[in-house]
Amino acid sequence: AGIGVSLPLGETAINNWAKGKLSLTCTSILTPGSAEENTTHPEVYVYKGDREHPSSITYHAASPLAFYPKYTPAKFSVVLGAGIEQPSYLPFCAVPGCFGYVLEYQGSNGGNGTYEATSDLNQTFEEAFEKIAGRLPVSSVSAMAS
Repeated sequence: AGIGVSLPLGETAINNWAKGKLSLTCTSILTPGSAEENTTHPEVYVYKGDREHPSSITYHAASPLAFYPKYTPAKFSVVLGAGIEQPSYLPFCAVPGCFGYVLEYQGSNGGNGTYEATSDLNQTFEEAFEKIAGRLPVSSVSAMAS
């Protein structure tokens, strides 16, 4: 189809019939859900050491909602032909509960201490997918929707 790996969503050289139309590409966010939803894998390992180096880093999602899913719907949205500097037309999160998600990271340094940190997912999504929506590569967005 002649789509290079770096072709941005906001490309201005497009067919006339497509200009000004809203493009929505749906995807899912993998969130280790609430304990009621996800009892087999309540956390995700970012790093897991071995016997010689028993350090680890894990995260799990937290939400003000009592119940939230393991897969959360999301979307990429741009106005076709509007340029690479455009922000997302709609929020990345497709459901209201997603806006309250945080990732809670926990780390251990092989018995030498533990560490904790929290990251606001809505802020992360805004920086990564909404502010620069026109610059996101078509190939990457399409892959996330597959």
